[in-house]
Amino acid sequence: MANLSISQLRAIRKAAIYGRRLQEDLPVIAEDYEELSKPQIVKKHNLEERYNINNDIATNAVRLAIRGHEGRSNVKPYQGLIKDKNKLEELASKHQAMSSKSISTEQRIKNGKKAHKLGLGVHAFTSEQRKQVGKKGGMKARDNNLGFHALSPEQKKENQKKAMIASGNKEYLPNEKERILELADHPDYQNGTRGPSYRKIKEHINQEFHKGEDIRTRSSINYVLFRG
Repeated sequence: MANLSISQLRAIRKAAIYGRRLQEDLPVIAEDYEELSKPQIVKKHNLEERYNINNDIATNAVRLAIRGHEGRSNVKPYQGLIKDKNKLEELASKHQAMSSKSISTEQRIKNGKKAHKLGLGVHAFTSEQRKQVGKKGGMKARDNNLGFHALSPEQKKENQKKAMIASGNKEYLPNEKERILELADHPDYQNGTRGPSYRKIKEHINQEFHKGEDIRTRSSINYVLFRG
């Protein structure tokens, strides 16, 4: 985390602590998440007043209670209430779809800029760190025959063609890059502990900005995050 104030670091740690406490006090929030968003869960159980915490901390605590905590901020790691990763992704997509309908473009840009200012997610990396992460991810995919490296020569050729169109010959629409940066920091668009999920981001961007056409690829998402 880059250049965070003491109060911000305390808020992050506090959310992790209350995430664990929520698991003990209100495990029912795992069932709530089937239908309710994280802010709605905060409101339903009156978490701000119950624990004397603000809305941001309460919302992040709900997220950590559901998904788990990796052990940062001097708080021991713990598993989430929902351990099925496929179910988590399904619910996250459902909530994101509902959220996208209710949040204006201006608010999305504002959220992305806030993440950038606070140095959260990919924004916490230096340029060199971003390059190293991309390099390591590519080597791991190659060694394990994953992603692009698992495709046939014909599929690779077709994807390379699409990547050329996406990154060079198709101009980015207004606010498109900002939206990519925002999604890269959104907890519902992460690939476990490995960082942003390029697949989820490119699918969302293509739906939101390109009427579902396969304009942006994982390569173009990587380009915006690490070089754009």
